[in-house]
Amino acid sequence: MTTEVQAVESTSPDTQTRRRKILCKQELIVMSLQNFYSSRKDLPEIMELLQGTSAISLRLIDWFVTNYAKRHSIGYLLEGQEFMVYNSYKNQLKAYSKKLFDPFCRRERIMFSLPGTEQFVTTVGKLNFFRWAVEKQIIEYLKTNYATVETEMNTHMKQLSRSRSTRTTTASSDSSASASKQKRVRTAFQTTPVQTVCRRDVEIKVGFD
Repeated sequence: MTTEVQAVESTSPDTQTRRRKILCKQELIVMSLQNFYSSRKDLPEIMELLQGTSAISLRLIDWFVTNYAKRHSIGYLLEGQEFMVYNSYKNQLKAYSKKLFDPFCRRERIMFSLPGTEQFVTTVGKLNFFRWAVEKQIIEYLKTNYATVETEMNTHMKQLSRSRSTRTTTASSDSSASASKQKRVRTAFQTTPVQTVCRRDVEIKVGFD
């Protein structure tokens, strides 16, 4: 019985083992990312995307895949098959989670280096996202349709801003109206005439026949 217990305990991964497995998964992704980016002939252009100096902003790319592509069901032929942008984006999120698939540097940062470039700070999620965007020709699509996508994004942002402003103004007006009503009630209460009761002593004589 003791032997069996020891065997079970020896096959149970401890905390450090589980941690090493998690790190190994991320390291494998980093290695595959280095292989991908190192083989690209358009690396200077990709570096502009990764470092946020490209004419195509990160906000536009993110809005395109999360909103525009969904709203307009954007799809095109890719390697002889129909490629749907939003569906692919959702599948990538399911496979990697937001931590390992995100165009913004919102997670744990790493130092990343490529041939002919200096080390730079980024995240695995950002590198992974742009590998997908480059492989699936999303960047090429945005180059061709940049003006259309940007115009709709700006219009949407303005409408959203006006909507928020209207809600804020309405809430402020309601608050002011409520405060004014309470003030009127207090004023009316304070100005209500006070009724006084006068007490007088009266002498009463009672006679008995």
